[in-house]
Amino acid sequence: LIKKGNDLTIVSMSYMTVGALIAQKYLEKLGISLDIIDLRTVKPIDFSCIVNSLKVTKRILVLDTGVSTCSIASEIVSYIAINYSNLLDRPPSKITMPDVPEPTSFGLTKDFYPRASQIFKKVCQMLNIEGSKLIDEMPEISPHDVPGEWFKGPF
Repeated sequence: LIKKGNDLTIVSMSYMTVGALIAQKYLEKLGISLDIIDLRTVKPIDFSCIVNSLKVTKRILVLDTGVSTCSIASEIVSYIAINYSNLLDRPPSKITMPDVPEPTSFGLTKDFYPRASQIFKKVCQMLNIEGSKLIDEMPEISPHDVPGEWFKGPF
């Protein structure tokens, strides 16, 4: 758990955690506090941490750098829906890469990778909060195929 909050649980991994932290800064301006769980391992998945968070927030958004089908996000959402749906105020949700092969050209990847703004919009939607005025304040990372200026690899 890297951030403690009461309104919604975000489970993320890899560079999606950075996107969650960026979105969280802007969501705080709307009075939204997030529990952000950064998965350090995916085998095993720390389900006890996730469930303990859900007991407080009652909502979950899972972020994954993989595609939607047969992903870690799908596994987490499935596990929660099957075993802990009684804890949820609304259905679990996820943000993943599209279920298509990843484009190989810079021009085709413009809107391919999930960004902090997408996380921001999804959280607002899940909480039924209007946040469109703040979306324009969020930084747009350039070039669009890296998660942030801090990213120096893998190529």
